Amino acid sequence: MDLSGHRLAVVGADGDVPETVRRLGGSIVDPAAADLIVAIDAAGFRRAALSDTDTPVLVVTAGDVYYAAPIDEVGEMIAAALSGDRSHVDHPIVEVTLDGEHVGRALLEVTLLTSEPARISEYGVANEGSTLQTFRADAVTVATPAGSAGYARAAGGPVVRPNAGLAVVPIASFTTHADTLVLPGSATLSVERDDEPVSLVVDGDERGPVPTHAPITVRTVDHVPVVRPAPRAD
Repeated sequence: MDLSGHRLAVVGADGDVPETVRRLGGSIVDPAAADLIVAIDAAGFRRAALSDTDTPVLVVTAGDVYYAAPIDEVGEMIAAALSGDRSHVDHPIVEVTLDGEHVGRALLEVTLLTSEPARISEYGVANEGSTLQTFRADAVTVATPAGSAGYARAAGGPVVRPNAGLAVVPIASFTTHADTLVLPGSATLSVERDDEPVSLVVDGDERGPVPTHAPITVRTVDHVPVVRPAPRAD
């Protein structure tokens, strides 16, 4: 395994990854100058994906995440990616707007949740101007394919493949009739009643309160190329 002549960036809580790269002959550089970005866990993946780079990203983690390589095999996975033996898939990045105003971009998930613990609100879900459902719940999240393996999955949502759409998942719904939806391209959320204050959270960062009936639109606007890891042998 030889990484001589290759330039790599490491983003996230890198641990021993830079040392592994150097031991194999590679050099550590800034993401803008790299042949490959190695992103550690979800936080590193988010930083790499939102950095406006077209450089392929290899995600590594100690957890069981379908788009990530196991961190204990990082040297082999880097060598395979740089040799061209691995394909990549485009993971979507979404823009978030509140009542038409830009709020930010997200790689993982966009959530509306009541500001007070153990309180519920009423939420609406629409797509391209058509209301699909309303329900009372603690929260509702829109997860990208990358985010669908996290909070949304824990709440009972599906793991969505990169080109399949956005998962809209009610959190602790007050009714058994609230559906999990997978929508192509975009989803629009709203708060339907002003009983409780509701906050907008973008990739874990709270962005402030949400006015009643103001549309929060989550729309795919970009993609990040992610190296597809080889499946583990049984």
